[in-house]
Amino acid sequence: MTSEEPKSQKKIQCWISLSTWNKIEALGYTSPTLAVTKAFELLLQDPSKNTSGSIENPELKVRIEKKDKKIAEKDRHIDTLKGELEGLRNMHTNYMLQMQTLINPIRKQLKPQEQKSHGDDFGNPGYNYNIE
Repeated sequence: MTSEEPKSQKKIQCWISLSTWNKIEALGYTSPTLAVTKAFELLLQDPSKNTSGSIENPELKVRIEKKDKKIAEKDRHIDTLKGELEGLRNMHTNYMLQMQTLINPIRKQLKPQEQKSHGDDFGNPGYNYNIE
């Protein structure tokens, strides 16, 4: 541990493979604290070598551009499908209105008989209809 006060330090814990740790020990590091501290210092000295999240890496930049194109393509396809769904909804609504228009005149010709039927499966009374 360094000579700094514990209040000015952050304790971290992580798991690394034994093969990685053996390589670190072979480099002369005798404790995880010394190895991790040195690694962070090196990382902060040359941020260009830090490729995680960096667009400076050309391979990463190409991959991100490809992913962005795929996302845009999928977004366009989703918008197309939403439009098709709205069209189908409108067609269904129009069909139901046409059916209601056809059914209403027939319904007016029907009247319930005085005697009730057995009803539906939910215990609601039903009616027998006769065409006049």
